[in-house]
Amino acid sequence: MILMGHARGVICLAAGEAGLPIANYEPTCVKKVVTGNGRASETQMQQAVKLQLGLENVPEPNEVADAMAIALTGHCLTGNPLSV
Repeated sequence: MILMGHARGVICLAAGEAGLPIANYEPTCVKKVVTGNGRASETQMQQAVKLQLGLENVPEPNEVADAMAIALTGHCLTGNPLSV
């Protein structure tokens, strides 16, 4: 079994070797950007991602919504707002 830290390390190494930028966001930052509340619940995060991306259903499981929220945060914080 690969631990999450190991997988993350491999991903960061591969991105770095490919010359891709790497960004880290604290959970409270992601929640603040996506919902306006740094202490938002998982349900609030799922609903916010659904609304911002115009999805029919909330993304499930929670980890999928988290990944989408991180992508939205990166887009917003790098000056590339989505036009959805």
